Amino acid sequence: MIAKERAELERRVAAYKSGSYSVGYIPETVIIVDDGVATGYTARAAILSARKKYPKIRIVFAAPVCLLGSYDLLSADADEVVCLDVPAGLYAVGQAYER
Repeated sequence: MIAKERAELERRVAAYKSGSYSVGYIPETVIIVDDGVATGYTARAAILSARKKYPKIRIVFAAPVCLLGSYDLLSADADEVVCLDVPAGLYAVGQAYER
């Protein structure tokens, strides 16, 4: 029983880490989520990477908090940016969290 489960685990790791499970699949929409955006450069890199791989799909970026400048930066590359809070005077994402 353990050997069978271990073999299945190894099969899944090999398939999912290689990306072979999705070969040929083209999504209609990609949603990229971050826990908060300061400069926006990492988020923008993710958006541009998805856009390069799938040039014709819809890309949505979402985060609970964004600095105003980064919101504008991401809006130029994503089809939609959903940011729950864009507070004035925020200079670091950590300011938006209690802990």
